[in-house]
Amino acid sequence: MKFGKYIALGVLLAIFSQNTLNVNAFDTQDNFTIGEDGVKQDITKTHVFRDGRLYGSNAEELKYARHIYVNALTEKGLDYVLSNKNLVSIKINDISNLDVEKVTGLYPYLCDGNIEYSAILLAYEHIKDSIGNDGTDTYIYAVDTYAPDSAEYYRSCATTVSAILNAAGYMDDYSSPAVADLVHYFEKNRDDWKCVGRIGASEMQEGDVIFIDRRSHKSDYIKGILSDPDFDLEQLVAELENLDNDNAKQVLDETLDFGSDDGDGYFDEAGNFHMFDTEEFGYYDPDGNWCGYETPEGWFDYDCTFHEFTEEELRERAGTSRLAAPKGGYSNVFDPDQNGDGVIDDAEAAAWSDYWLSVSDEVPDYSYYETWKQEADEYKEKLNDTLDKLDASNLQKINGKEIKIHDHIILWLGNDVITKYYPDSTGNIISGSYCDIYSRARSAAVSSFNFSGDYKIYRYKGF
Repeated sequence: MKFGKYIALGVLLAIFSQNTLNVNAFDTQDNFTIGEDGVKQDITKTHVFRDGRLYGSNAEELKYARHIYVNALTEKGLDYVLSNKNLVSIKINDISNLDVEKVTGLYPYLCDGNIEYSAILLAYEHIKDSIGNDGTDTYIYAVDTYAPDSAEYYRSCATTVSAILNAAGYMDDYSSPAVADLVHYFEKNRDDWKCVGRIGASEMQEGDVIFIDRRSHKSDYIKGILSDPDFDLEQLVAELENLDNDNAKQVLDETLDFGSDDGDGYFDEAGNFHMFDTEEFGYYDPDGNWCGYETPEGWFDYDCTFHEFTEEELRERAGTSRLAAPKGGYSNVFDPDQNGDGVIDDAEAAAWSDYWLSVSDEVPDYSYYETWKQEADEYKEKLNDTLDKLDASNLQKINGKEIKIHDHIILWLGNDVITKYYPDSTGNIISGSYCDIYSRARSAAVSSFNFSGDYKIYRYKGF
């Protein structure tokens, strides 16, 4: 009977041990330093805390242990660590259950040897938050500490990569805000870095550096033109007509001068030609309905009389008619989802109502915005496709600003890594961008790379 009790006790202990997985291993170890005379000197007894629990440690030893090794932390455990004045080092296997912004307080401890932590903890979740500023507090700290030679250029793709790699300990304290300098560093240090060429997403590894050739980076200048609130498709057509060169004429022909007429009819956005059956100010559709030609200010009826749109009609037609859209496409549309989380909460719903009551007598449902946004996306895609066919010289003439086509460099994490911290993200890289001439310069943020154009991958051999 007594023997049976021992067996039962043993089983319970085994189960307990399996569930806790090395719960609190708290011990001391001798800590020595070697003096100038070669004599080993005892400094102190160093407290070391270890906890392997899968769901996180919240032991009070986290408040004062000098060296901490844990599988994970609970939020309470994280608070204990952040309050620890004795902390010398800490290793955490998994931080994905924690508030990223709070964990950044441990950045100097966690980034060394960990490319995932060194990248994710310093970047914005959304690009929109990174435009026009020097970055998160952690990013500025990382640049100042690990990439000081780039500190004057926080808003640079090369600075972003330099800071992340140096924080993780993979670049021997070398940094530069210039892409060409980083590429030269990788090529020169072949003992640590190798070029694996132009591979696909399935072959990428966390921490891979993607170098994008300048010939494939024209998109930044197109984004710059699109970001101008006074630029729209009609202006682009007018600009193309003023450019007397083969590239501009070819693009103009392919563009089909969207929406404008040539005296006998006009082309719609899909490139279909509509013949005018009466006057040049409109046409009858196959069902016999009159379709008067529209301008951003009004429309022509069947007897060629021009009618100006009222303010209310301008608002209504901006959501349904491309030609009556506001300058810059639809950039001034009120977005009900102000924080971009995909859910319209009570505060956002109230703001939506307040906005529409300030400009009209009724409040449309949210589908109004969804329709508007879809048309805006289609409109921008059409603009983007057209601009992409222009060479650098014509882009410069249209935008009226100097174009410096430059290389780009970014750091791959992979969407599977990024979604551990931001579940709804579609991003796969961390990047910054230096493009001040288009007011698009930005600091480090989660972004996306689609494996198009000319690029090659550099990989640290220690990964």
